[in-house]
Amino acid sequence: MKKLPNIIDNKRNQLLETLIEVSKDYKEISIATGYWDLKATQKLLPYIKDYKKIRLLIGREPLIPRDQLDREKPEPDYPDIDIFEDLQELKTDSELYETVKELKRLHNDRVFEVKIFKTNFLHAKCYIFGNFETESAVGVIGSSNFTNSGLTKNRELNALESDSKIIQFDPKNEKQEHGHMSWFEGIWKDKGCEDWTGKFIELLDTSNHGEHIFTPYEMYIHSLYKIYKDELSSSVNVSEDSEKILYDFQLRNAELLLKKLDRNGVAMLADSVGLGKTITAGAVIKKYIEDENIKKPRIEVLVPASLTSQWTEELTKFHNIIPTVDNVNISSIHNKRVLNKRQEIDKHRAVDLFVIDEAHNLRNENNKMYEQIIEWIKNNEGYCHVLLLTATPINNQLSDFAHQINFASGGREDLFYVSIPKIDGRQQTIKDHYNAIIDLDKEIKKETNRRKPLNVKKIKMIMRPILQHFMVRSTRSGIEKEFGGVSDGNGKIMKFPKAISTEDKYKFIDELNVFENIDNRGLPLEDMLSKDIESIIENKQLTKHPLDMVDTFKDVDTSSFSPVHKVFLLTTFLGLPIYRPSLYQNKFYGKSLDKIDEILKSFNKKEDKMDIKQQMTMHNMMRILYLKRAESSVYALKKTMDYYLERLSIFENFLEEDKKIIRVSNLKGYAEMLSNDKLDDKIKENIEEISIDADPKIYKIEKLKEDIKKDKQLVAVIVDILQKLIDTDDKLGYFVKLLDDFQKKGKKVLVFSYFADTVAFLEKELPNKCSYINKETTAFTSSKNNTDSELSAKRFSPKSKQYKLKDGETEVQFLFSTDVLSEGQNLQDASILVNYDLHWNPVRMIQRNGRVNRLGGKHKEVYIHNLCPANEIETYLKLEARLKKKIEIIKASVGTDQSILGEKDNPIEFNDEDNLELKLDIYKDGVDTDELMRKYENEIDILATEDTFVADLRKFHNEASDEEKNRIYNRIPNGKWGIIPKEKVKDCPFDVLINTIITMSDKDKSQEIPIFVGMPRSGQTLNYIDKLDALTILKTGKDSKNPPVNFSSFKKEKIEDTLEMGVLQMAAQVVSREQGRLKAHQETVLEALDEMGIKTHLIAQAIQETSNRDDRKYLALRLKRLHEDTKLNNPLNQATIAELEERTKKILAKLEEEALHRQVIEDKILIHSYHAKP
Repeated sequence: MKKLPNIIDNKRNQLLETLIEVSKDYKEISIATGYWDLKATQKLLPYIKDYKKIRLLIGREPLIPRDQLDREKPEPDYPDIDIFEDLQELKTDSELYETVKELKRLHNDRVFEVKIFKTNFLHAKCYIFGNFETESAVGVIGSSNFTNSGLTKNRELNALESDSKIIQFDPKNEKQEHGHMSWFEGIWKDKGCEDWTGKFIELLDTSNHGEHIFTPYEMYIHSLYKIYKDELSSSVNVSEDSEKILYDFQLRNAELLLKKLDRNGVAMLADSVGLGKTITAGAVIKKYIEDENIKKPRIEVLVPASLTSQWTEELTKFHNIIPTVDNVNISSIHNKRVLNKRQEIDKHRAVDLFVIDEAHNLRNENNKMYEQIIEWIKNNEGYCHVLLLTATPINNQLSDFAHQINFASGGREDLFYVSIPKIDGRQQTIKDHYNAIIDLDKEIKKETNRRKPLNVKKIKMIMRPILQHFMVRSTRSGIEKEFGGVSDGNGKIMKFPKAISTEDKYKFIDELNVFENIDNRGLPLEDMLSKDIESIIENKQLTKHPLDMVDTFKDVDTSSFSPVHKVFLLTTFLGLPIYRPSLYQNKFYGKSLDKIDEILKSFNKKEDKMDIKQQMTMHNMMRILYLKRAESSVYALKKTMDYYLERLSIFENFLEEDKKIIRVSNLKGYAEMLSNDKLDDKIKENIEEISIDADPKIYKIEKLKEDIKKDKQLVAVIVDILQKLIDTDDKLGYFVKLLDDFQKKGKKVLVFSYFADTVAFLEKELPNKCSYINKETTAFTSSKNNTDSELSAKRFSPKSKQYKLKDGETEVQFLFSTDVLSEGQNLQDASILVNYDLHWNPVRMIQRNGRVNRLGGKHKEVYIHNLCPANEIETYLKLEARLKKKIEIIKASVGTDQSILGEKDNPIEFNDEDNLELKLDIYKDGVDTDELMRKYENEIDILATEDTFVADLRKFHNEASDEEKNRIYNRIPNGKWGIIPKEKVKDCPFDVLINTIITMSDKDKSQEIPIFVGMPRSGQTLNYIDKLDALTILKTGKDSKNPPVNFSSFKKEKIEDTLEMGVLQMAAQVVSREQGRLKAHQETVLEALDEMGIKTHLIAQAIQETSNRDDRKYLALRLKRLHEDTKLNNPLNQATIAELEERTKKILAKLEEEALHRQVIEDKILIHSYHAKP
């Protein structure tokens, strides 16, 4: 042996070289270290692998970051977590792999032993060759841990002792000093020293450097946990009182909501109807009330007017919350005066929590109520959290959800970022949640205009993570899958009631031959009644009166048509000139749709183009209205015709006497009012009209007059026919027989109609036909008598509402209502629901069904009776679809992607054929309505598929032991290679699937964005894969086994390099909002303000740099008002200028704060796992 150094500092003498030199003469080594790493072992092991004994004692260094708390002992998870994390940080290579294999062999041969010392901290380090029996021994003591840096790099101070008498000295009493070996043996045999060899080898073997391969099921659950861990129960607990009264799923949802509110400041509860959202929200409110960190919290609950008393009662009943005592204020969201008063309190005390029920009513950002609420929230920015409740977070279009989150966050668009797929999966980028949705909506509308099929997969890929981030939701099927149902508190599992749908077909029989015995008023009635409705709808000549083109329409046999169907046919011949006067201009009249499109291209003003578009689509909008009202009741259609006849007379009088053309100024708003459930004086009061000179040089005045007369003639004929049909209403007769049967069986019955006019008709007619229908037994409610609706609901369902009847009150057996009671009401005392009208919208059916088919119901079965016209259901539904499609064609032809007359888009709804099929299925006798609704919800529910994966994770989480959960969740290292399930190999187009994470972070928080990538074995290319597509491939059961796989065929280093480079390049392209540009009129105003000494550069900066949509709108509106002043040569309004300056100041302060919290992409990706194809 060459001369050994006495001092080893890794500068003059390297410890590793010294140990290698000493190792040649010995067969046993004992090492004590405060820390250990695999790299050091890999360098020393080749020289000691043939030893008879290798002992490793691991203690705990007290001077590393994890131990800066004041402790006397190492942490309970030391050194597991430390070694685990170090091992996953090491880049894999073949030498480390062989080192682990060799250590396993030495362990199996009982050569290699490991112990950990946990009695207290161990700062000593030593390397001892030999034992008490060997002829000689060498010991090194000093500062070097058994780590790569400790052996080779760090500036250390170690002393080598080669005098075996010192090293092997075994003291006989406490006064004698330890030798190296006796010191080591004393700790090795100490009670606080635990045998750790097996655990140590397991850590090595399960690491990225070991041979162990986790099963496909373990890797699947691990992937689910990394993506959906926030969907497991939160560490934030509800109050003990709330925990006692909540069902399991409500408890979990309440805790998840608290977690999301704490993280985002906004959260949405979107449980399916009938699952008790109010009760769950009450638990959240209770937690805020009891929060010790908030002194007397202020909570504002905003709900529809009909639900204020119900909220008050349920908070008291279930959570013992007394609103007046607990500072919880419940207000009608429609009462502007009350809300203004509540906002005044902000001057003295900020709001801590807003709770907004039926939040989908605030999805329209141009709505005044929306603007008022968002300003209120913004006034409390930085203080308040906002909880939204709705069963339909996306009603009509994707932006519904974006707008709801936007107002709840006070206009913030950067709360969450989402990855956006590009062409063929080879490109990807990242956007903030708000602009991702808005841009997606625009893309959908553009594709619709081009008549291209929707990319539903892309829609779901973008929307899913956004919904998942903000929303907590449960569905009935999800609850049954996860919990088996709901427990009644005594351990008994309650199932949801089974809903059975019954088809009730009625027939209109024209016994009076009303069409033959009617005064036709000179119209070719017989000819008109032989025409094909679809040929009238498909007519492309939009300016001429249909009565002028009777001969051009296709003839069909209409002898089988019901009288109501024939009446609707007659309505399609109405020209509706008073709603379309601009089309009587000489330049438009007589032109085809294509020609009108050409003319509109020359229009400069967007408003003028929109005006013409609205008038062109009015025909089919009114036809849809006539169809629905006709099917509801002949009385409802007659009310519509009476109203139209009145409008015709007013228009005609102005035209004849004043030489003026009057028209509704806001045709879109007017169309929406006409589509409401009731035609009454409210519509007349809210009509804003403008008058235009009836100039013959511009308009075909005589033609306009002729067409008015034609419509008056036709309406008069239709009204005469409808009056006769009302007198012999066969639908009413059929319904009366149904009611008689229900009454005999003592059943409680809930009846819904979309139209208040139909409810009014039933209220008038039924008492004359059914003696049991009277004020004591029956209640009628609609949007008009909203104040009575809650009392009617209580009298109808006193048990479910726990309502005690007052003196003089009787329990109601029959309740007739519009959809004013289809949301938020618990009416489950009833087991029968009757839909008096057709289901034009399946979502409405879900909402109505939820009134009687709810949690905790006493009925095992509930029956849904659907009244429908015999032999004409499909015809009616197809007509509605055809009319809607015609509106879309007109919109596309004239180049718009906007709603013209308030018609609803639903880009995520399934295609028309599936939609029609579902609607028809509803009317099949004996259909399982629950199964039908589950099918429908899954079709339109963006999260339906994702729910299956969340349910798999929750099932494992609920059933697995804590040890097993910790092993799967936390002990599968990042970058671990697994195997794709054998049964899924054919479904995977790539050799390896990789689950990776991009982290976006600012000063206070970070967000992980999961990205799945597919690659070949060579690692040459990468493709981005939809998360759910990847998880579908990985999904497997507990019994899955590892098929054989040759990992050496994968170019692992190339795969990792390509992956990191590609994903980081994508991440670097995070889409940020481009700086806004000033419009010409804004620059004009700023020039005028500059002359007044206003700091206009600050206003310009605020407009151009803010990413807050509502701030931009606020500034733009004030500048527009000031521009109006400049056009009229008026002095600029000082109040408006003050508002402009004040908001600018706030925006710039916010921009400065945001600059400190700017989210950036971290320069390193995190690879969770590789999944190789066997």
